[in-house]
Amino acid sequence: MPALQVIKTRFFGYSTRPFGGDDLQLVCIIFGVLRLIQFICLVPWAARLFWKRTHGKTIWINGIPPWCPQYPDLSKLKRGGLLAFREDIGDGGIVFSFESDDGPQFIAAGVALLYFAISVCWLCMISSATSLGTPTQPERRDKYLRPLILFQLIAGAIFPIALLFGGIWTVHHNRLNNYRCGQDV
Repeated sequence: MPALQVIKTRFFGYSTRPFGGDDLQLVCIIFGVLRLIQFICLVPWAARLFWKRTHGKTIWINGIPPWCPQYPDLSKLKRGGLLAFREDIGDGGIVFSFESDDGPQFIAAGVALLYFAISVCWLCMISSATSLGTPTQPERRDKYLRPLILFQLIAGAIFPIALLFGGIWTVHHNRLNNYRCGQDV
């Protein structure tokens, strides 16, 4: 089948060359395998995040995250277990606050799962749209493929750029206070 001309202007053109029609199903299978590998990598990360959350490994004490050197050693508690009481950690004059700040990690896992789901749905739509039409009558195929490929061109450019700028902003913001451990550490 001939390649689909997605965008054609006077100075710029974008087509699916060298793939066209049924050949795009092979591309969808290759990208599907890539998404499967990404999902296999995402599952252990999400499982570890869930395990850390359920075992109290993400608890901050007095605004100090667990990765900081000044974090209280909870292994020396009198009662043991996951619960820490004020008298176990320090003197009674200091107010201790217990909080968890793993929300950004859950948001990142949710965004990754959402991107994965949208990508797999898009691949399924492309695969089914490429089976329409014939080599001499590609109009039915082109009617469905053109918007799907334009969506991927736009979303495929915007999402990674937004992810890059979000990552740069997060690293800059966290470096200002030494990843919330304080300036003196």
